[in-house]
Amino acid sequence: MGAVRLLSSSEDSPVADDASRQRELEALRRTVESLRDPAGAVRLAVQMLAGPLRAAMESAPAEDVARVTAVLEALETSSAQLTELLSPGAPPAAAFTPRVVPDGGVVPDVAALVARAADTATARSPQGATVEVFVEDGVRPRVSERDLSAALAGLLENAMEAVVRRRPDAAPWSVELRVYLDPVEDLGDAMHVVFDVRDRGDGLPGEVLTWLADETGLAPMHSPCGPGLSLQLARRVAESAGGTLSASRVSGTTRLRVAVPHG
Repeated sequence: MGAVRLLSSSEDSPVADDASRQRELEALRRTVESLRDPAGAVRLAVQMLAGPLRAAMESAPAEDVARVTAVLEALETSSAQLTELLSPGAPPAAAFTPRVVPDGGVVPDVAALVARAADTATARSPQGATVEVFVEDGVRPRVSERDLSAALAGLLENAMEAVVRRRPDAAPWSVELRVYLDPVEDLGDAMHVVFDVRDRGDGLPGEVLTWLADETGLAPMHSPCGPGLSLQLARRVAESAGGTLSASRVSGTTRLRVAVPHG
């Protein structure tokens, strides 16, 4: 469980319009969640395999195309059934409706949001993992609440995995999430709400730091798919709200900062 302590005292992304960005965020969020679940990972792998195989078979004989199509359909059906069997009682996935955060929309209860993100991360981490959460009074992030919660859970889980990798026998493991107001230099020193994830793990690979430093987000990142996708989701969430994602490592502490406008 994440311990919550309350402390007393832009430009849109050029990649796409709001609806497109929301579709990309939803796809990333669902992919990250699928990869955390074995059955979901199998189903995702089958879906990713289907497109290239069908494209490769376009000029093949009709008989071969039929056989490949039949196998793919069987795999897709089986993987869907496996997901259902391993998730008894789970409601069917609702159709996605693009959502745009309206002007003036802010997260109403930041402490509750970060507590949920911490609980989600620790539930997926080794027993004994904890997240210490500190929330400054009066923060009002202007951002999609659902997307931010998913992004923070992914970053916290990545941080915990880094700590466990560095010291696998040093349970209990702990990471921090600090939420506070701060001017962001890259955004004209405007006041932003910063979600600062800190850990003393084994650090971020050089390719991840290169990717984060690239303002276009197009630099290659070949880190494992789960952590890499969590970072991509966090970046898209921040930039869609008019903020940034940045990273640093000082004196053995890695910090990932999601900065979003203060409402």
